[in-house]
Amino acid sequence: MPDVLVHGRPGRPGVQEIATYAVGRWPVVVRMLVLLGAPPRHAQDLATTAVGAFFERCAHDEWLDLDATLVAEVVDTWERDRTAWWHRPEPCAGDLDEAVEALDVLSPAQRARVVAQAVGALTPEQLDDALGPAPLGSPVGESTFADLPRLAEEIPVGDPHVEQARSRYVQRRRGGRRLTLVAAVAGLAAVAATVTVAVRSIDPQPAPDPGAAGPSPSAAPVAGVGATARVPLTGGPDLDPVTWYDGRRIHLADRTVRLPGLVAMVRVGDGVVATDDGGRVVHVRAGRPVETLGRTTPGAAAVADPQARETAWVDATSGAVVVRSLRGTTPRTTTVPAVGATVVALDDGTVYVDSAGEQPLTRVGDVVVLQAPEGLLDVAGGTQARQLDDDLIAVSTGHDASGVTGRDGSLSDDGHYLLTRDVAASAAPLRVVVDLGPGTPLPLDLRPGAIVRDAAFDDGTVTFVVEVQNGIQYPPDRPRGRGYIPGYTLVVCDLARAACQDDVEVFGAAAPLKLAH
Repeated sequence: MPDVLVHGRPGRPGVQEIATYAVGRWPVVVRMLVLLGAPPRHAQDLATTAVGAFFERCAHDEWLDLDATLVAEVVDTWERDRTAWWHRPEPCAGDLDEAVEALDVLSPAQRARVVAQAVGALTPEQLDDALGPAPLGSPVGESTFADLPRLAEEIPVGDPHVEQARSRYVQRRRGGRRLTLVAAVAGLAAVAATVTVAVRSIDPQPAPDPGAAGPSPSAAPVAGVGATARVPLTGGPDLDPVTWYDGRRIHLADRTVRLPGLVAMVRVGDGVVATDDGGRVVHVRAGRPVETLGRTTPGAAAVADPQARETAWVDATSGAVVVRSLRGTTPRTTTVPAVGATVVALDDGTVYVDSAGEQPLTRVGDVVVLQAPEGLLDVAGGTQARQLDDDLIAVSTGHDASGVTGRDGSLSDDGHYLLTRDVAASAAPLRVVVDLGPGTPLPLDLRPGAIVRDAAFDDGTVTFVVEVQNGIQYPPDRPRGRGYIPGYTLVVCDLARAACQDDVEVFGAAAPLKLAH
């Protein structure tokens, strides 16, 4: 049985093959739940729930490592279950009881990691994918739980309830399809009746056909957090969205990594650097374990220069600016003294900071730290973008400067495009991509009135997070009544051709989607 499930790959495992895999891993699921703290009499019911969630993930997510995904769903099920948390499990026999008592003194995150490693037999990279980076604090001694795999064999597991979990999954899918169809028909009628009133955007984009107010045929809505099949643009390559986050997991092109509490993430080379609400700074990329780079102030974000493969943040303890080069096989860290600073941008070895006092220009090796000009939004490819007033952005390259109408903004990696907000769209500000050569907006084919929650550049593309309701893109002024099911479409646009495609649709996310910037 292959470990990786890839949507669209010829011969990929189907539902029956996944069920066979789950039967073989049933003992792992039950034993993990008991060691995590679930009462043994309740463990099989919880295991059925976890396996049902595993079927959902396999149906919707791409590039799944089955072992890591199953462990992730087991831990998620345990975390959500009140019985597992509020009822002390019955004493086990002999040495196993002592091992359970030793697990009781760990934090939930540490306990989950110890149990997953011992019983799930995961590699360090699989542990990162399933549970996120190792928790901060003192590492757990491996010798303390060296006998846990052997002791777990004593836990009775009973008969697998995989078929029951599969039946629940099939019933939910059938019910979800019926709900989506009814909601889509009702939504289409409502949108058709109000389309002339709803479209109020002044964005210079072509008006759509009123009959096309429903979901794009290139990406059908799905229940749960997941991806649909992509439809390539005519005459060009298929487009991938920038790395995104669903409230619990980071989705790279070929990997998903759990990271609860993510604050922000920035693109660096073939991965991202993310910060969480505990202040941890981590590097996530394909094919490698998640690496903790350092700590910053909780709630703060890092900055990056994707082309130079460098990232910077403010150290939580010293307040110094830390610059990490991720080029080659030997990453290099440079620390530059600073007082009360917040990093704003990083470009070609220069870190721009907003300091409580005036930050003097400071050079350490190849790294320069200096005070950011007032209103600085971003720097990339030698181009600077500054907010001059509420609706005017100054863009400067060397001795040339121009003004762009907009509020807030970010630059593409080469500094040729500016992504900003349309100041005239007050209900839900649109994102507008300005080609800084002629200084005009690109005519991207987003629907006028679309609720854009986030947008970010990648290499030659821009990705938009568009909010949808029950598969229908609603205008921002339409009231949210009962039955409102928020969902999101990732729309990817090719900058050179000014052409877009719906790439991924997500329903049931734990929070609004975030993009890597």
